[in-house]
Amino acid sequence: MNRQFNTPWVRRLSLPSAEGRRSAWAGVRRAVASLWRPRRAVDAALPSWVHLLVGISDDGLQVPGTRVRLGLDALLGTLLPGAGDALGGVTAAMLMYVAWKRGAPANLLYQMLGNAALDIGLGSIPIVGDVFDVGFHANRRNLDLLEAFLKRRAKPARASRLNTLLVFGALGALMLLLVTGLVALVVFGWHAFRR
Repeated sequence: MNRQFNTPWVRRLSLPSAEGRRSAWAGVRRAVASLWRPRRAVDAALPSWVHLLVGISDDGLQVPGTRVRLGLDALLGTLLPGAGDALGGVTAAMLMYVAWKRGAPANLLYQMLGNAALDIGLGSIPIVGDVFDVGFHANRRNLDLLEAFLKRRAKPARASRLNTLLVFGALGALMLLLVTGLVALVVFGWHAFRR
């Protein structure tokens, strides 16, 4: 049985037209474009997704009217402590993998690991880490290191598999330590809340 509701407090909802949806999305794209200022690729030897990933993670958004740049690492770290650092760690791992595939030597991979470890370690501290994430863009620094290496290399001296395993193992252990600490903090908080 089809019932019509003719009461004055019930209004009929209608979906916006296709033209209205297109103009709304155009407005969203303009708003994002006014904030999003990705840095352009310097080295054509690197895939464009690497620059996009680093921009999204570290410094793709510029605060209007300032020179302050931030990415999802800082934003997620503010909203969900540890989430931004995990994203930064995944980005660092992908960037180090690309560096290794491009023939990066062991000392470059260790420099990149040091930047990532500093970002993950200090970035996971509440409040202090959020301020640190805005100023220290580890993945941007690592990308700059890789681009500088690719510009000056004559014959690549790729890191050995052992050094590569050590670098990725240390990064994985650091990320696992961060996740374990977050889980322990949640469990401790849950038990304290239940008492």
